Amino acid sequence: MNTEHNGEHAVAGSQVTCPYCHSSLHKGPVRSKKCPQCGKTIRVRKGKLYTEDGLRRHVRTECHVNARQSALRDLRQWRESGVVQYVKIVCFQNCCEDCKRRNGKKVRIDDALKNMGGCVPPFESCKNDFCSCDIVAVLDESAL
Repeated sequence: MNTEHNGEHAVAGSQVTCPYCHSSLHKGPVRSKKCPQCGKTIRVRKGKLYTEDGLRRHVRTECHVNARQSALRDLRQWRESGVVQYVKIVCFQNCCEDCKRRNGKKVRIDDALKNMGGCVPPFESCKNDFCSCDIVAVLDESAL
């Protein structure tokens, strides 16, 4: 049984198809290889078959999810510390234009926790596959 979703095919059961041309493959590949019918490269990741674009979207989503989970942990710890009320957005090399215009912006921790994708990198509108933007704590010196 194959499931197709945005250039992704799950390898399960005995029938496996190319994510491009949907022709049957004798055996599901365990590494990237060219489809014998259409000649396009089938990408394999964690037992699933992808088109080139499908794998790029999958990796980008995975990267952004991991970055948001890390930022969420940091925000919660900083809020609990009592000495951090704001975070500052810091952009590094290869930032997209949307990220660059937010560089240096201060955001309240509570606002960032309510709207992660809109206030904390990687932003929902980020154009890069691997966002290099981050947040840093802005210490409230009066609380020290």
